[in-house]
Amino acid sequence: MVWRVNLLRTILLILLSTSLLSTSVFPVLVDKDYLVNLKRDLFCLMVSYNSYITDIEISGKYVYLVMKSGERVIYDDFLEKNFEEKLSNGDLQDSMELIYPLDFPTNIATNSFDPGRVRSYEFLKAVYGKDKESIESKLTIVKTSLGEWKFNNENNAASKFKEALDNAHSLILNNEGIKEFVLPLLGTYVFRKIANSNQLSMHAFGLAVDLAPKRESYWLNASYEQGLKLLRLYPKQLVEIFESNGFIWGGKWAHFDLMHFEYRPELILKSRVDIEIEVI
Repeated sequence: MVWRVNLLRTILLILLSTSLLSTSVFPVLVDKDYLVNLKRDLFCLMVSYNSYITDIEISGKYVYLVMKSGERVIYDDFLEKNFEEKLSNGDLQDSMELIYPLDFPTNIATNSFDPGRVRSYEFLKAVYGKDKESIESKLTIVKTSLGEWKFNNENNAASKFKEALDNAHSLILNNEGIKEFVLPLLGTYVFRKIANSNQLSMHAFGLAVDLAPKRESYWLNASYEQGLKLLRLYPKQLVEIFESNGFIWGGKWAHFDLMHFEYRPELILKSRVDIEIEVI
């Protein structure tokens, strides 16, 4: 995967964060593993949102990302949360805590292993729009070989969506059997909340697509066994196409959503980073 970044500014920010987080400016409240992971998260966020993060600030035990709008988004609020509380009030650390697996699954995940299902809405709103009006001002019509769809134009999301859908079409042309997993597309942008939740769906930000709907695709409508049967039929190449463009797949969640892909480039990058950022 290629990330188009302002390399010099990104490197300077990373060096700054590494220096500050390794001095007495940052309290000794966490262990080495936490600090290494914090730096890895900051690296992935700064590379994936290079045009939107302008600085890093440290105040006491808190680390903030300073956005180009001037907003400060907290990395970790240090609050103890259960799974449901993370879903409803997640920070950036919560959203990146579980490593999204790049291997294709052979089983439905268990124990609420839902990498990416927790989201920092504060961060999403700072990048993609705070409300319906501002989100819709950032949408564009994406013309693909599988139709025209609304998608958020910020942070290369629309162009990556087009590339993924065009490549999915090429996959169908080479393998007719894949068509039933793609078409008809259920849709992209809809300003709505997640089922049984007060939180906005990623569809409300124009950052998600649901491919061909099947009853067995969604955990609220299907049993574990039904979801597992469909999972084992799902085309691995289709998932890889979306992941290569910065999308995660709901088929890798315990609360499975096999038709759902959402744009989360920072999670894909974190999965690919296998170098340890040294604690100086």
